[in-house]
Amino acid sequence: MTATDNSPVSANALYFIADAHLGNRHHRQATPSRERLYAFWRSIGRPGNTLYILGDLFDFWFEWPEAIPQRHFQTLVELRRLVEAGVEVHLLPGNHDFHFGPVLRSEVGVQTHPEPHRFEWGGKRWLVRHGDGLNLDDHSYLRLKRVLRNPLNIALYRLLPPALGMAIADFVSSRSSRRQTPPPSIQLQHMERYAGRQLQEGIDFVVMGHIHYPTRGGADQGQWVILGDWINQFSYACFDGNALQLKEFSPDDNL
Repeated sequence: MTATDNSPVSANALYFIADAHLGNRHHRQATPSRERLYAFWRSIGRPGNTLYILGDLFDFWFEWPEAIPQRHFQTLVELRRLVEAGVEVHLLPGNHDFHFGPVLRSEVGVQTHPEPHRFEWGGKRWLVRHGDGLNLDDHSYLRLKRVLRNPLNIALYRLLPPALGMAIADFVSSRSSRRQTPPPSIQLQHMERYAGRQLQEGIDFVVMGHIHYPTRGGADQGQWVILGDWINQFSYACFDGNALQLKEFSPDDNL
């Protein structure tokens, strides 16, 4: 469960969020959710802080040779402000926004990584990823993931006019929301097993997103956290050098 204790944390903290799905026109709370996310970013905008966004920040992202999705312009502005405030921002792919081009890196200042991504911070070993594709029994999704991420298919998609490409993405997103997927409890089991294996191999913390269900586990050997979303739950994880906490954000919180 997500903690409700929103006491301030020290500077030089490590933050994690996932699953904002910005630009999804099927979410009724799209604008309030987006503004709440921006408020969170502004709250942590201080030198020394680090933010990891673990996939599906955008419901769809693609960079054409001379265009990017116009609907995400304000988000890029807010990300750039966060970087200029001294925050180190890292972005990982999700199952909706898995192809990042040079604009995010060169123009916005965000560091992008393939998944899984391993790093050291605060003397601890971390593994972060979005969390999709861990259920090896979901063969239809695994096939779809291989097709969508095939370099040839990505190159062909780039040949489409941006307006057509965005229309197709909106259609696919509306269909995927109705797709029959394993229930969160089944996905959680696979994610928990995966995290357990990583902890046994010496990782101290495993952080994932994807299932929009905030929870955590682990013990002395290490800890794992599954982040919620920024559609309904507004949950995030933070590490101040001592403990990894899972919290909910309100615009009135003093971070």
